Amino acid sequence: MKKKAFITFAVALCVLICLCSFVGCSKPTGAEEFNAFKQKIITVLNDNGMSITQLNDGTATIVSSTAKYVSTNDVDKIKEFVMGDSAVKSNAQRVDEIRQEMYEQALFISLIVGDGMVNNHNTDTIYDTSVLVDCWWKTYMEFKTSGTVTTINTYSPALNGECAYAGVVYLDYKSKDDYNFVMLVTWEDGRMGYRYGNSQKQFVYFDYDPQGNYSEICCSSKAGEGFISQDTEVVKSCFELVKEQFDGMEVKDYEYLTEQKYTIDEEEWEALCAKYFPNDGDQVGSGDDQ
Repeated sequence: MKKKAFITFAVALCVLICLCSFVGCSKPTGAEEFNAFKQKIITVLNDNGMSITQLNDGTATIVSSTAKYVSTNDVDKIKEFVMGDSAVKSNAQRVDEIRQEMYEQALFISLIVGDGMVNNHNTDTIYDTSVLVDCWWKTYMEFKTSGTVTTINTYSPALNGECAYAGVVYLDYKSKDDYNFVMLVTWEDGRMGYRYGNSQKQFVYFDYDPQGNYSEICCSSKAGEGFISQDTEVVKSCFELVKEQFDGMEVKDYEYLTEQKYTIDEEEWEALCAKYFPNDGDQVGSGDDQ
């Protein structure tokens, strides 16, 4: 009898342990995922000049196998090329404004989309799900996550005379004092855009046109400085340093995002923006300047 009682107790204990393990390892809800995502996004935005109040709301694969996240980018070498331009301009204020615009365009839109997915569309996960922002502009967006890296894939179809483009953002967030941001953009007409920033306020922003049309690059290797070059050869040299990150990245690879599960229309977009900026939420994020 004692042996039977012991076996019964042991079985019950095993069942209890398994149940506790199952509960402890259960998948996060969409709201929990968004709250963790939101904390990172707001921290980075606030660290780069935006004033957003934290609201109290309740193994990814990369689209292109050759488009890759690179945690270190040679900002000092890029700056060296820029400073080699005899006509280089020193304008720390303007470069800082562009840096703020970069983070706003890339991350604030993501914040609004994630909020809408969870609080308006009751999604059970914010990841691996395409969403259309259907306003006076159209952008399809999808989030992925792997370790400390959040990936944001975007696609915008040809509209109002502008050709289609696709972009991918890699936000490697370890802490408020240790993060890296990389954004790659490719247009159907062959242009490519590169943006980089980190918690040390290093920053690079340029669009490269192989046809040699108007070019501009902005960079800073630390807070409080900013340099601008409009020399086509300088931009080309800087692109050569990062071009491998674009290998295999084509606009058509992102067209699958048009098979979206959720849609955020203009009215919903403005209401969501107003949660973060009550006075001018409808003015934020046109999506055209990526």
